[in-house]
Amino acid sequence: MRVELYGNDNRLMLRKLLRTADSGQLNLELVFEVPASSERGRLVLSLEDDYGRLQELDSIQVELLTSGESQLVPSNTQERLALNSPQAKTVLQGGQLPVSGLVRPPYGPLNIQLITKEGRVLTSDDVYPNSTQGETGTFSTVLAYSLQNPEWVQVRVLLQVGGITWAVKSVEVWLEP
Repeated sequence: MRVELYGNDNRLMLRKLLRTADSGQLNLELVFEVPASSERGRLVLSLEDDYGRLQELDSIQVELLTSGESQLVPSNTQERLALNSPQAKTVLQGGQLPVSGLVRPPYGPLNIQLITKEGRVLTSDDVYPNSTQGETGTFSTVLAYSLQNPEWVQVRVLLQVGGITWAVKSVEVWLEP
C-alpha cells in the first residue's frame, strides 16, 4: 500500500510504502510541515497488483495543522467509486465489454481502460457520470476490444477532478476473442 500526502498546491509532502494488514485497519503517524497555521491537503491511499498495475486508489481532503495531534475520521464510509459490471474473474467473449458502476461527488470524467498484464492498454473510453446535483451518479459504456489469444485483462476506472486522480477501481477478467 502506498500512502501519500499532498499540499493545497498538489505538492507531494509525504510518501510511505506499507505492507497491507488483513484487519482492514490502518494506524500510522504522518510527520509533515506546512508553512502556515493550517493548509488544506489531500490524503491518497493506493494499491498495486502483482504486475505493478494500479489496482485501487482513494483520496480524501484533509486540513493539515502546524501543531497539535490530529486524527482522521472519515465522514462518509461509502466508496467514492464502485464497479457493478464486470465482476472479477468473469469470462467474456465477443469483442464487446460492458462496464458500469457508481460514483460519488466530486464528479469528473471517468477514464475506463482495458490493460494487459504487461501494461499495454488495449482500449480506453472517457465517460461522464449521469447524476443530479450532489447525489450518487451512474456510468456505463461498452468497450470494443480485439484479441488474437485469450488473456487476463484489468478493467480499470479512473475518476479525475481538475486533472487530479481522486479514485481508481479495477477488476481482472478473462477475455476471449
